[in-house]
Amino acid sequence: MLGIFLLSYRKIDFIPALAFLEKTPAKKVEGNISILFVGDMMFDRGTANHIQNFGIDSILGGVAHLFQNKNMVVGNLEGTITDFPSVSVPNNQILKFTFNPKIAEYLKQNNFTHLSLANNHALDFEHEGFLQTKKYLDANDLKYFGSPLNNSQISVVENVRGKNICLIGYHDLYTRNPESVLEEIKNIRSTCFYIVVLPHWGEEYETVQNERQIILAHQFIDAGADLIIGAHPHVVQPLEFYKDKAIFYSLGNFVFDQDFSYNTRRGLAVSLELNSKTQNFTLIPVDIERAEVSVSVGEDKKNVLDLIGVKEDFILTK
Repeated sequence: MLGIFLLSYRKIDFIPALAFLEKTPAKKVEGNISILFVGDMMFDRGTANHIQNFGIDSILGGVAHLFQNKNMVVGNLEGTITDFPSVSVPNNQILKFTFNPKIAEYLKQNNFTHLSLANNHALDFEHEGFLQTKKYLDANDLKYFGSPLNNSQISVVENVRGKNICLIGYHDLYTRNPESVLEEIKNIRSTCFYIVVLPHWGEEYETVQNERQIILAHQFIDAGADLIIGAHPHVVQPLEFYKDKAIFYSLGNFVFDQDFSYNTRRGLAVSLELNSKTQNFTLIPVDIERAEVSVSVGEDKKNVLDLIGVKEDFILTK
């Protein structure tokens, strides 16, 4: 496909032809809008067992510093928050997830602000579970966006330092039609300083994005999106630059109990320092071991950055 530059699994250096991609490290600047994006978060099954045995603070204690001094912390809530009993703790073959309501409090305590509900687990406990999830998020002043059917509340607007940051969720596994998102982008573009689309898409455990992900990402950017942050594959996928915009096809897991492979135990957090001229990105690889999250070091860090295809920091023009 013409016009597409894909960063492959192997390690590459910055390519001179990408003139908009500077090598200057991203730095926090007073007055910037600071946002952290993380991947899939699941607090049932093995994660719930770990919390029972080691306490809830064991989950995010190793990365709590990442959430500090951020205007927004955004993640994908891979399940529901209800007062229903877990069905995956007694039987881990049942892939329906519900989290203790205390999880909403815990996320709020760790400065999370926005959660995507545009995924294939948001209806695990049907409509009542979806309503309870919203109730517990509302009770903890956690904002949400996106729906599993792409039919309601697909976007949210957050005013930060007088500028509207707009988040749009899209779920590609049930209703495979991006028209509602494309229309939403066009409708809100004039009122948004910055638009982020967070699609739930792709194939599980595949470390390379598929053709449909590429087509959708380009459509979203052509319609007016500024950044794409993908989820669902449970592994990190490469970064692509298209029309001076960044497409993170998958951040992989952030909180999960998928200890069965090296790649599912690795994820990526993306820190964005945004102003009227530049988008300053810092990439933070993470390890997930027995549901506990920590910042990657050494070979683990290198492996994730090699897969992404860029260095830790880069700057794009706004």
